[in-house]
Amino acid sequence: MAKIILLAVIFFFAYSIIKKRAPKKPDHRRGEYMVRCAHCGIHQPGSESIASGDLFYCCEAHRRLHER
Repeated sequence: MAKIILLAVIFFFAYSIIKKRAPKKPDHRRGEYMVRCAHCGIHQPGSESIASGDLFYCCEAHRRLHER
């Protein structure tokens, strides 16, 4: 019985050490911030939008049309 408990304790410590050293996976639940096009109102990721001052646009053509 003591051997089984000893093996369980050794396994637990080995598992916890391996788990700490394993690289963490990125958290895909957190998304990118979304912005609204000032011309047409479509929402899209901020990295794909065109910023002009405090406003965002979905394409260069909408930026030009809205700034006229």
